[in-house]
Amino acid sequence: MSIKKTSNNLILHKRDLVLLKRSEEAKNIEIYGNMYECLKTYNTLSAAQLKEDIAFDDKARMILNHDTKMMMDRIKNEWHAKSSFEIADNEVHCQLCSRKTVYICYIENSITGEELHVGSECVKHYKDIKGAGSVISKVSSYRRDVKKDARQTEFDVALGENIDFCKNANNKIEQFPMVLPYKLHSDLKSVIAMCNRIRTVYISSGGDLSESINKFNLKMNEFCELYERAENCYAKNRRNPLLCTRKIADWLLKNGYKYVIENIQKANGILNEETLQFIYEPEFIKRNIFVFEKCLKQKDVTFLGTKGTVIRFKIQNDRFKQPIFFTMPIKDFMKKIGCHCLTQDGYRYSKSSLSASIEMTSENLKNVFNYYVSILNNTDCMLIFERRVSKYYWERKQHFTVSPWSIHSREIDPIYKIATLDTILTFIGDVLFIDGKSEKEISEIIIGKIKKGGKWIPKEEKNRGVKIAVEAAGMQKRREFIPYS
Repeated sequence: MSIKKTSNNLILHKRDLVLLKRSEEAKNIEIYGNMYECLKTYNTLSAAQLKEDIAFDDKARMILNHDTKMMMDRIKNEWHAKSSFEIADNEVHCQLCSRKTVYICYIENSITGEELHVGSECVKHYKDIKGAGSVISKVSSYRRDVKKDARQTEFDVALGENIDFCKNANNKIEQFPMVLPYKLHSDLKSVIAMCNRIRTVYISSGGDLSESINKFNLKMNEFCELYERAENCYAKNRRNPLLCTRKIADWLLKNGYKYVIENIQKANGILNEETLQFIYEPEFIKRNIFVFEKCLKQKDVTFLGTKGTVIRFKIQNDRFKQPIFFTMPIKDFMKKIGCHCLTQDGYRYSKSSLSASIEMTSENLKNVFNYYVSILNNTDCMLIFERRVSKYYWERKQHFTVSPWSIHSREIDPIYKIATLDTILTFIGDVLFIDGKSEKEISEIIIGKIKKGGKWIPKEEKNRGVKIAVEAAGMQKRREFIPYS
């Protein structure tokens, strides 16, 4: 379908003709006749000029009057746009339209290799050229960024000394000496977010600078009022021993308890029975040791302080003449006992509520061994230490009855089984807090544990094993010894 052209209509604009003259397609005389030769002298071509110029043959006239779109589409297929563009420092003119341009793009003829530098507006006009869309998008994005940068500078200059308000305000909240109540904290964060939004919206979309700055200043004032409330809140609660300090909050974050902080905020920044179960920050525990010890019913257990992630204790009484040292994980203590000590008036707990892990120090092992010797004395079981191989054994005495009709018996060689440090300390831990039972009853509990499980061996087999171990150790030492030459 052809479009009727008036005498004043341009059939080909200047940029069309520049592109046409540098293309191979227009030289095809089978399709376009003598059009290419005739157009060499033209910068633009109007309908009137075509009508008046008798040099154009019938093929050329038919194409120019009716099929210029088809022709230009074919011409554009010869060209492709390069992906990069440049910013002109000096005066540069587009090779298609001759207008001054700032953003210089490049198109190249895929057949001849000829390259033209053209303005972004001409590339946009010929957006069907391969790669044009990509470079147009890059230019548009760059132009938007330039405008944003300009608006950002305008906004920040207008802010003056308040340019770092959002950063400083956020630091104030993050470094505040206590965990603030949930609503107050949320309101402060919301004001900062709104200030950031006012600035971002202006930079991105523009608008009235004075109005945007006025909104920003109003939000700054709102923040100052809220921050004053925060300072009053801290002044009111700073001496509360259950105040959640910044140090505790940082510890919670470091240990993955962010959700606990939200619960503390909802409790107005004060630790309660629920949240205390997650607080085993060493300094906090040290400050409250005296509270935990005060709540303990029995006085034969003494708190010795903290060591890493555990609380150290010792127990010393009529049963344990020499002190036995043990530990309990702070985490377990706070969940089970500590959270109640700090929140419930009059709360008391028994030493049996503690879970003991006996310390494996040389002094403690000596005291444990001496206790076994004492409690198992005059029983058929004993704990012995085989010094030659540094091993503990349970020793069980055996008796042989002379005859069914006699009440007399004689002692025969005892039997043995290896006693690991783990079982030795576990058995002590099981009876550590028992009160109200006699020594005999305690010894019966321990003997019952000793006799359960494990393989008992005769004395000869035990001695043979010890001898083999001693000889093997001696051989190893001889192999490791290198004599001097």
